[in-house]
Amino acid sequence: MLQRTLECVRVCGENGIKTMICHPTDGLVPPEVSRFGIENFAKIIQCGEENGVDIAFENIQLPQFLDVLFDRFGNHDNVKFCYDTGHENCFSKNTDCLTKFGSKLACLHIHDNDGNTDGHMIPFDGNLNFENFLRKLKNLDHQLPLSLELYMSKSTMYQNAAPDSFVRRAAEAAKQLEKLYNSI
Repeated sequence: MLQRTLECVRVCGENGIKTMICHPTDGLVPPEVSRFGIENFAKIIQCGEENGVDIAFENIQLPQFLDVLFDRFGNHDNVKFCYDTGHENCFSKNTDCLTKFGSKLACLHIHDNDGNTDGHMIPFDGNLNFENFLRKLKNLDHQLPLSLELYMSKSTMYQNAAPDSFVRRAAEAAKQLEKLYNSI
């Protein structure tokens, strides 16, 4: 896994990709934080520095791993944060990772869900409070694209949808998000 991640960082650098998103854990029962893990993340961050790539750690199932990473490596200029709206809504309600790590915010994964499963639904199709998210985002005063991370296959809501109608609905939701953001 480490070698594959290091290769991804190098490929990003070779192709002028400035930011690579990295999940700090995988699954609901990852191993405990260890010296081995910290050393591996140090190698990934160093590889990013050497290749001109920011490593944006994403909030996923266990946000406490972000605490460890940002406490240990947050002083590195290339250590950044990718905020995922849906992950916080279903995996770590009320943790407010956006505010906590907002000073390091580099990118967004915006999607909705039902609060129980990671459905990667079109915004406003689930129960996420987008006004609250956008208010926090605006308070950070970052100028980032409102990028959607959607999957037709992760929610039964779209099982009979044609891809072109899914994309049109997603585009309308993106416009609605932008309008809501600008009204705050």
